[in-house]
Amino acid sequence: MNLTCIDELGRAVEHARQFDSRVLLESFHPGLDLRIVVIGFEVVAAAVRHPAQVIGDGKHSIRELIEAQSRRRMAATGGESRIPLDDETERTLKGAGFGYADILPAGERLAVRRTANLHTGGTLEDVTGRLPAPGAGRRRRACGTGAGNTGGRAGLHGQRCAEPGLRDHRSQRTCRPGQPRAATDSRALHRPAVPP
Repeated sequence: MNLTCIDELGRAVEHARQFDSRVLLESFHPGLDLRIVVIGFEVVAAAVRHPAQVIGDGKHSIRELIEAQSRRRMAATGGESRIPLDDETERTLKGAGFGYADILPAGERLAVRRTANLHTGGTLEDVTGRLPAPGAGRRRRACGTGAGNTGGRAGLHGQRCAEPGLRDHRSQRTCRPGQPRAATDSRALHRPAVPP
């Protein structure tokens, strides 16, 4: 994501070709990763997905902070989510001017991944109740019929898919307006851990 030089692009394409000979390149647009689920022309869930991040304590290295946050994400998701210590994480740190051994100042937040994928340590913030009605109407029309996911960075991007990327909404039932919903506590999912 957000590849800015031809060498990075070449390495990314080479990596992607390990999985398929066809590689799709898309332009990068900074912004929030907003996912909206529409079923039967009604918005039933919305969430902002945030990239994995750590908060410095002025004592532990960024590697230690990542490992602690990764353990916390694994515990919270039954092992489905962890922050990999890979080339992409290292590239993200380097882009922010840091390395694994650096000590992050106390209270400073640092995104350690560029994508907000939940399986790589990203978190989910339920924003269903904050979705403005006019925007919801445009998104409903964009999705057409059935279940849709209008996830996109900086703008409306409609797509239909069977699993819209709101896995932490799995315990919620579709309900009528005004009925209470059982939602995942986004504060628990979004709170970075402190190393032991």
